[in-house]
Amino acid sequence: MKYIEFKSEGYTYRYDFEPTPSTDETFNPNIIIPVESRSSASESLDICLDLLSCIFSKEEVRKAVKEMKC
Repeated sequence: MKYIEFKSEGYTYRYDFEPTPSTDETFNPNIIIPVESRSSASESLDICLDLLSCIFSKEEVRKAVKEMKC
């Protein structure tokens, strides 16, 4: 994946990933790719709410969350 685009109300938000250099060698033990630990559910929810607040207003997001609570 080279990039992600979010489109909203005439605006396009784009995040470009850094290119990964490629070689002819299929395995190189000197290259270490760090892997992050899985995030918690609350951290993931915070990220999702932040993304939604970029598209919609914070008030609309709060209202929608309150309506969904049982």
